[in-house]
Amino acid sequence: MNHFVCLVVAVVADSNASYGPKDATPTFPCGKGDEVIPPFTEISAEEAAERKCCIDMPCEYDEGCWAGQIPPVYSAPRYQALSREEANRIETELLLERVNSGEINKTVMPDMPQYSWYRIPVPRGEQFQFFYDGVRTAFETTFNRKLLMPVALDIFYVDDFDSRWASDVTYTSSDPGSGYWIHNDCSNFRICYEESGFQVTDFTGNGLAFVLPVALPSTRDFKDGHVHMPAGLELYNVSHGYRDTDGQLFKPPNRQWMSPHRYNLGEAIFFNAFRWHSGFVSRISEFVDADNPEHKKAETVGFAAELKTGEWVLFRMCKGSTDDKAKEKILATDINPSSTGAATDKYTLSDEEAALHSIQEPTACEQ
Repeated sequence: MNHFVCLVVAVVADSNASYGPKDATPTFPCGKGDEVIPPFTEISAEEAAERKCCIDMPCEYDEGCWAGQIPPVYSAPRYQALSREEANRIETELLLERVNSGEINKTVMPDMPQYSWYRIPVPRGEQFQFFYDGVRTAFETTFNRKLLMPVALDIFYVDDFDSRWASDVTYTSSDPGSGYWIHNDCSNFRICYEESGFQVTDFTGNGLAFVLPVALPSTRDFKDGHVHMPAGLELYNVSHGYRDTDGQLFKPPNRQWMSPHRYNLGEAIFFNAFRWHSGFVSRISEFVDADNPEHKKAETVGFAAELKTGEWVLFRMCKGSTDDKAKEKILATDINPSSTGAATDKYTLSDEEAALHSIQEPTACEQ
Protein backbone atom coordinates (compact mmCIF):
# COMPACT_ATOMS: atom_id res chain seq x y z
CA MET A 1 0.00 0.00 0.00
CA ASN A 2 1.24 3.49 -0.80
CA HIS A 3 1.26 5.92 2.10
CA PHE A 4 1.11 9.65 1.55
CA VAL A 5 2.80 12.35 3.58
CA CYS A 6 1.66 15.93 3.28
CA LEU A 7 2.72 19.29 4.63
CA VAL A 8 0.16 21.60 6.17
CA VAL A 9 1.09 25.19 5.39
CA ALA A 10 0.08 28.13 7.51
CA VAL A 11 0.49 31.54 5.93
CA VAL A 12 2.72 33.96 7.78
CA ALA A 13 0.48 36.97 8.18
CA ASP A 14 3.14 39.60 8.76
CA SER A 15 4.77 40.41 5.41
CA ASN A 16 7.54 42.21 7.30
CA ALA A 17 8.34 39.16 9.39
CA SER A 18 12.02 38.43 9.96
CA TYR A 19 13.68 35.40 8.37
CA GLY A 20 17.02 34.12 9.55
CA PRO A 21 19.47 35.73 11.96
CA LYS A 22 20.17 39.44 11.77
CA ASP A 23 23.58 39.21 13.44
CA ALA A 24 26.92 38.49 11.79
CA THR A 25 26.53 34.69 11.92
CA PRO A 26 28.06 33.39 8.67
CA THR A 27 25.85 31.57 6.22
CA PHE A 28 26.63 29.77 2.98
CA PRO A 29 28.20 32.34 0.58
CA CYS A 30 26.01 31.65 -2.45
CA GLY A 31 27.63 32.68 -5.70
CA LYS A 32 30.95 33.43 -3.92
CA GLY A 33 29.05 35.95 -1.81
CA ASP A 34 28.39 38.23 -4.77
CA GLU A 35 25.27 40.30 -4.23
CA VAL A 36 24.32 40.16 -7.90
CA ILE A 37 25.03 37.50 -10.53
CA PRO A 38 24.68 39.17 -13.94
CA PRO A 39 22.07 37.98 -16.43
CA PHE A 40 23.10 36.05 -19.50
CA THR A 41 25.10 37.88 -22.15
CA GLU A 42 26.53 36.28 -25.26
CA ILE A 43 30.27 35.63 -24.94
CA SER A 44 32.13 34.19 -27.90
CA ALA A 45 34.85 31.56 -27.66
CA GLU A 46 37.34 34.17 -28.88
CA GLU A 47 36.38 36.65 -26.16
CA ALA A 48 36.54 33.92 -23.52
CA ALA A 49 40.04 32.96 -24.67
CA GLU A 50 41.16 36.58 -24.55
CA ARG A 51 39.74 36.99 -21.03
CA LYS A 52 41.02 33.54 -19.98
CA CYS A 53 37.61 32.51 -18.66
CA CYS A 54 35.21 29.63 -19.26
CA ILE A 55 31.87 29.65 -21.05
CA ASP A 56 31.47 25.86 -20.79
CA MET A 57 33.18 22.84 -19.26
CA PRO A 58 35.64 21.17 -19.58
CA CYS A 59 37.78 24.30 -19.72
CA GLU A 60 41.47 25.10 -19.29
CA TYR A 61 40.85 28.21 -17.15
CA ASP A 62 39.95 28.51 -13.48
CA GLU A 63 37.12 31.05 -13.68
CA GLY A 64 33.80 31.32 -15.46
CA CYS A 65 33.08 34.29 -17.69
CA TRP A 66 30.01 35.38 -15.68
CA ALA A 67 30.97 36.69 -12.21
CA GLY A 68 34.01 34.39 -12.17
CA GLN A 69 31.94 31.43 -11.06
CA ILE A 70 32.47 27.72 -11.69
CA PRO A 71 30.57 26.16 -13.26
CA PRO A 72 30.09 29.02 -15.72
CA VAL A 73 26.70 30.42 -14.77
CA TYR A 74 25.05 29.98 -18.15
CA SER A 75 26.47 26.59 -19.11
CA ALA A 76 24.95 23.12 -18.84
CA PRO A 77 27.59 20.45 -19.61
CA ARG A 78 26.44 16.85 -19.98
CA TYR A 79 28.20 13.56 -19.31
CA GLN A 80 27.07 9.93 -19.70
CA ALA A 81 27.45 8.83 -16.09
CA LEU A 82 25.56 5.52 -16.33
CA SER A 83 24.91 3.08 -19.13
CA ARG A 84 21.34 2.07 -19.98
CA GLU A 85 21.97 -1.28 -18.30
CA GLU A 86 23.20 0.41 -15.12
CA ALA A 87 20.23 2.79 -15.03
CA ASN A 88 17.84 -0.13 -15.50
CA ARG A 89 19.55 -1.96 -12.67
CA ILE A 90 19.02 1.00 -10.33
CA GLU A 91 15.33 0.99 -11.23
CA THR A 92 14.68 -2.73 -10.90
CA GLU A 93 16.99 -3.63 -8.01
CA LEU A 94 16.47 -0.49 -5.90
CA LEU A 95 13.51 1.70 -6.81
CA LEU A 96 10.93 -0.97 -7.59
CA GLU A 97 12.01 -3.15 -4.69
CA ARG A 98 11.62 -0.29 -2.22
CA VAL A 99 8.30 0.86 -3.68
CA ASN A 100 6.85 -2.64 -3.85
CA SER A 101 7.80 -3.24 -0.22
CA GLY A 102 5.05 -0.78 0.76
CA GLU A 103 7.30 0.61 3.49
CA ILE A 104 8.02 4.07 2.13
CA ASN A 105 5.86 7.16 1.90
CA LYS A 106 5.33 9.57 -0.95
CA THR A 107 5.97 13.27 -0.57
CA VAL A 108 3.03 15.54 -1.39
CA MET A 109 3.01 19.33 -1.24
CA PRO A 110 -0.22 21.10 -0.20
CA ASP A 111 -0.32 23.47 -3.15
CA MET A 112 -0.21 20.57 -5.60
CA PRO A 113 -1.71 17.51 -3.82
CA GLN A 114 -2.34 15.69 -7.12
CA TYR A 115 1.42 15.32 -7.65
CA SER A 116 3.64 13.10 -5.53
CA TRP A 117 6.99 11.35 -5.57
CA TYR A 118 9.12 8.85 -3.68
CA ARG A 119 12.51 9.77 -2.17
CA ILE A 120 14.75 6.71 -2.23
CA PRO A 121 18.40 6.86 -1.10
CA VAL A 122 21.01 4.93 -3.07
CA PRO A 123 23.08 2.74 -0.69
CA ARG A 124 26.80 3.39 -0.85
CA GLY A 125 29.25 0.57 -1.52
CA GLU A 126 28.90 -2.96 -2.86
CA GLN A 127 25.70 -3.47 -4.89
CA PHE A 128 25.29 0.13 -6.09
CA GLN A 129 28.83 1.48 -5.89
CA PHE A 130 28.79 1.76 -9.70
CA PHE A 131 26.26 4.56 -9.30
CA TYR A 132 28.63 6.69 -7.20
CA ASP A 133 31.57 5.77 -9.41
CA GLY A 134 29.58 7.11 -12.35
CA VAL A 135 28.76 10.38 -10.57
CA ARG A 136 32.40 10.86 -9.55
CA THR A 137 33.74 10.14 -13.03
CA ALA A 138 31.19 12.49 -14.62
CA PHE A 139 32.13 15.31 -12.25
CA GLU A 140 35.90 14.88 -12.25
CA THR A 141 36.09 14.47 -16.04
CA THR A 142 33.90 17.51 -16.65
CA PHE A 143 35.48 19.84 -14.10
CA ASN A 144 38.99 18.41 -13.57
CA ARG A 145 38.52 18.77 -9.82
CA LYS A 146 38.49 16.16 -7.07
CA LEU A 147 35.06 15.29 -5.65
CA LEU A 148 34.61 14.19 -2.04
CA MET A 149 31.51 12.04 -1.50
CA PRO A 150 30.56 11.93 2.20
CA VAL A 151 26.79 11.47 1.79
CA ALA A 152 24.30 9.16 0.08
CA LEU A 153 22.23 10.65 -2.72
CA ASP A 154 18.45 10.41 -3.09
CA ILE A 155 16.51 9.45 -6.20
CA PHE A 156 13.17 11.17 -6.78
CA TYR A 157 10.81 8.65 -8.37
CA VAL A 158 7.47 9.49 -10.01
CA ASP A 159 5.48 6.36 -10.88
CA ASP A 160 2.55 8.14 -12.56
CA PHE A 161 4.39 10.50 -14.90
CA ASP A 162 1.88 11.09 -17.68
CA SER A 163 0.18 14.05 -19.36
CA ARG A 164 -1.36 15.12 -16.05
CA TRP A 165 2.08 16.59 -15.34
CA ALA A 166 1.77 18.95 -18.33
CA SER A 167 0.43 22.50 -18.06
CA ASP A 168 -0.24 25.48 -20.27
CA VAL A 169 -1.21 27.96 -17.55
CA THR A 170 2.32 27.87 -16.11
CA TYR A 171 3.62 29.48 -19.32
CA THR A 172 1.58 32.64 -18.74
CA SER A 173 1.33 32.84 -14.94
CA SER A 174 3.28 32.10 -11.75
CA ASP A 175 1.26 28.92 -11.22
CA PRO A 176 3.85 26.08 -11.11
CA GLY A 177 1.51 23.90 -13.17
CA SER A 178 2.73 20.65 -11.61
CA GLY A 179 5.04 19.52 -8.82
CA TYR A 180 7.99 21.65 -9.96
CA TRP A 181 8.70 25.18 -8.80
CA ILE A 182 10.99 27.80 -10.38
CA HIS A 183 13.79 28.33 -7.86
CA ASN A 184 17.51 28.69 -7.30
CA ASP A 185 19.39 26.60 -4.78
CA CYS A 186 20.98 29.24 -2.58
CA SER A 187 18.66 28.55 0.33
CA ASN A 188 18.92 24.80 -0.17
CA PHE A 189 22.71 25.04 0.08
CA ARG A 190 22.27 26.88 3.38
CA ILE A 191 20.44 23.97 5.00
CA CYS A 192 22.01 21.00 3.15
CA TYR A 193 25.76 21.72 3.35
CA GLU A 194 26.10 20.76 7.02
CA GLU A 195 25.37 17.07 6.29
CA SER A 196 28.76 17.03 4.55
CA GLY A 197 30.54 17.57 7.88
CA PHE A 198 32.21 20.81 6.76
CA GLN A 199 31.79 24.27 8.26
CA VAL A 200 30.26 27.14 6.33
CA THR A 201 33.61 28.97 6.43
CA ASP A 202 35.23 26.06 4.53
CA PHE A 203 33.44 26.97 1.27
CA THR A 204 34.31 29.47 -1.45
CA GLY A 205 30.69 29.96 -2.60
CA ASN A 206 31.09 28.23 -5.96
CA GLY A 207 28.34 25.65 -6.24
CA LEU A 208 26.68 23.41 -8.77
CA ALA A 209 23.59 21.25 -9.02
CA PHE A 210 23.11 18.25 -11.24
CA VAL A 211 20.38 15.91 -12.40
CA LEU A 212 20.90 12.28 -13.41
CA PRO A 213 17.88 10.42 -14.84
CA VAL A 214 17.69 6.66 -14.22
CA ALA A 215 14.14 6.03 -15.50
CA LEU A 216 12.21 7.83 -18.24
CA PRO A 217 8.68 7.67 -19.68
CA SER A 218 9.95 6.37 -23.03
CA THR A 219 12.71 3.97 -24.05
CA ARG A 220 13.55 6.50 -26.78
CA ASP A 221 15.78 9.31 -25.50
CA PHE A 222 15.83 12.93 -26.59
CA LYS A 223 19.09 12.32 -28.49
CA ASP A 224 17.42 9.45 -30.34
CA GLY A 225 14.76 11.72 -31.81
CA HIS A 226 12.21 12.04 -29.01
CA VAL A 227 12.07 15.80 -29.54
CA HIS A 228 9.23 16.29 -27.04
CA MET A 229 10.74 14.14 -24.28
CA PRO A 230 8.70 15.47 -21.31
CA ALA A 231 11.34 14.67 -18.69
CA GLY A 232 13.93 17.38 -18.44
CA LEU A 233 15.39 20.46 -16.80
CA GLU A 234 14.51 24.12 -17.27
CA LEU A 235 17.25 26.74 -17.11
CA TYR A 236 16.69 30.50 -17.06
CA ASN A 237 18.99 33.33 -18.14
CA VAL A 238 18.85 35.19 -14.82
CA SER A 239 20.25 34.14 -11.44
CA HIS A 240 20.25 34.67 -7.69
CA GLY A 241 20.36 38.34 -6.72
CA TYR A 242 19.32 39.78 -10.10
CA ARG A 243 17.24 42.98 -9.91
CA ASP A 244 14.88 44.47 -12.45
CA THR A 245 14.98 48.03 -13.79
CA ASP A 246 13.11 49.23 -10.69
CA GLY A 247 15.76 47.75 -8.41
CA GLN A 248 13.52 44.94 -7.17
CA LEU A 249 14.73 41.37 -6.73
CA PHE A 250 13.54 39.41 -9.73
CA LYS A 251 12.28 35.86 -10.16
CA PRO A 252 11.19 34.60 -13.62
CA PRO A 253 7.40 35.09 -13.61
CA ASN A 254 6.54 32.12 -15.82
CA ARG A 255 8.04 29.37 -17.96
CA GLN A 256 8.21 31.39 -21.17
CA TRP A 257 11.58 32.57 -19.78
CA MET A 258 13.16 29.12 -19.77
CA SER A 259 15.15 26.91 -22.10
CA PRO A 260 14.43 23.16 -21.85
CA HIS A 261 17.22 20.62 -21.49
CA ARG A 262 15.54 17.29 -22.17
CA TYR A 263 16.81 14.04 -20.70
CA ASN A 264 18.75 11.08 -21.97
CA LEU A 265 18.86 8.01 -19.74
CA GLY A 266 21.94 7.92 -17.53
CA GLU A 267 23.25 11.28 -18.74
CA ALA A 268 24.08 13.84 -16.03
CA ILE A 269 23.46 17.54 -16.63
CA PHE A 270 25.52 19.93 -14.50
CA PHE A 271 24.57 23.59 -13.99
CA ASN A 272 25.24 26.53 -11.70
CA ALA A 273 23.08 26.09 -8.60
CA PHE A 274 22.38 29.81 -8.27
CA ARG A 275 20.84 30.12 -11.72
CA TRP A 276 17.02 30.07 -11.71
CA HIS A 277 15.83 26.63 -12.80
CA SER A 278 13.10 24.02 -12.42
CA GLY A 279 12.09 20.54 -13.37
CA PHE A 280 10.68 20.74 -16.87
CA VAL A 281 6.92 21.20 -17.25
CA SER A 282 5.74 20.34 -20.74
CA ARG A 283 2.98 22.07 -22.64
CA ILE A 284 -0.15 19.94 -22.86
CA SER A 285 0.09 19.57 -26.65
CA GLU A 286 3.65 18.22 -26.37
CA PHE A 287 3.07 15.57 -23.68
CA VAL A 288 1.59 12.73 -25.73
CA ASP A 289 0.92 9.69 -23.56
CA ALA A 290 1.20 7.32 -26.52
CA ASP A 291 4.77 8.51 -27.06
CA ASN A 292 5.59 8.01 -23.38
CA PRO A 293 4.04 4.65 -22.49
CA GLU A 294 6.22 3.91 -19.45
CA HIS A 295 4.57 6.68 -17.35
CA LYS A 296 7.57 7.05 -15.05
CA LYS A 297 10.47 9.32 -14.25
CA ALA A 298 13.30 8.88 -11.77
CA GLU A 299 16.29 11.15 -11.25
CA THR A 300 18.97 11.98 -8.76
CA VAL A 301 19.21 15.64 -7.83
CA GLY A 302 22.49 16.50 -6.16
CA PHE A 303 24.75 19.41 -5.27
CA ALA A 304 28.49 20.01 -5.03
CA ALA A 305 30.29 22.95 -3.48
CA GLU A 306 33.89 24.13 -3.73
CA LEU A 307 36.09 24.05 -0.65
CA LYS A 308 38.85 26.58 -0.10
CA THR A 309 41.32 23.69 -0.51
CA GLY A 310 40.27 23.40 -4.18
CA GLU A 311 38.40 20.14 -3.68
CA TRP A 312 34.64 19.89 -4.12
CA VAL A 313 32.24 18.13 -1.78
CA LEU A 314 29.03 16.37 -2.72
CA PHE A 315 25.81 16.84 -0.81
CA ARG A 316 22.24 15.83 -1.48
CA MET A 317 19.07 17.77 -2.14
CA CYS A 318 18.07 17.30 1.47
CA LYS A 319 14.86 19.33 1.56
CA GLY A 320 12.89 16.92 -0.60
CA SER A 321 10.97 19.45 -2.71
CA THR A 322 11.72 22.50 -4.85
CA ASP A 323 8.75 24.34 -3.32
CA ASP A 324 10.16 27.49 -1.70
CA LYS A 325 7.30 27.53 0.80
CA ALA A 326 8.94 24.54 2.46
CA LYS A 327 11.92 26.15 4.18
CA GLU A 328 13.02 23.20 6.27
CA LYS A 329 13.91 19.59 5.46
CA ILE A 330 10.82 17.46 4.85
CA LEU A 331 11.76 14.89 7.47
CA ALA A 332 8.53 12.87 7.29
CA THR A 333 9.68 11.20 4.04
CA ASP A 334 13.44 11.38 4.60
CA ILE A 335 14.90 7.89 5.03
CA ASN A 336 18.43 8.74 3.89
CA PRO A 337 21.07 7.36 6.32
CA SER A 338 23.16 10.51 5.73
CA SER A 339 20.42 12.71 7.15
CA THR A 340 21.39 14.65 10.25
CA GLY A 341 17.79 15.56 10.99
CA ALA A 342 16.59 19.13 11.12
CA ALA A 343 19.17 21.67 9.95
CA THR A 344 20.86 23.68 12.69
CA ASP A 345 21.72 26.45 10.24
CA LYS A 346 18.84 28.57 9.03
CA TYR A 347 17.13 28.70 5.67
CA THR A 348 18.46 32.23 5.70
CA LEU A 349 16.58 34.83 3.68
CA SER A 350 16.29 38.57 3.93
CA ASP A 351 12.77 39.95 4.22
CA GLU A 352 13.03 40.95 0.57
CA GLU A 353 14.01 37.44 -0.49
CA ALA A 354 11.21 35.95 1.59
CA ALA A 355 8.67 38.17 -0.14
CA LEU A 356 10.08 37.15 -3.53
CA HIS A 357 9.58 33.47 -2.70
CA SER A 358 6.26 33.98 -0.85
CA ILE A 359 7.74 32.10 2.07
CA GLN A 360 5.28 30.45 4.44
CA GLU A 361 5.67 28.24 7.47
CA PRO A 362 5.32 24.43 7.00
CA THR A 363 4.53 21.72 9.52
CA ALA A 364 4.49 18.01 8.79
CA CYS A 365 1.52 15.68 8.85
CA GLU A 366 0.90 12.13 7.72
CA GLN A 367 -2.13 10.34 6.31
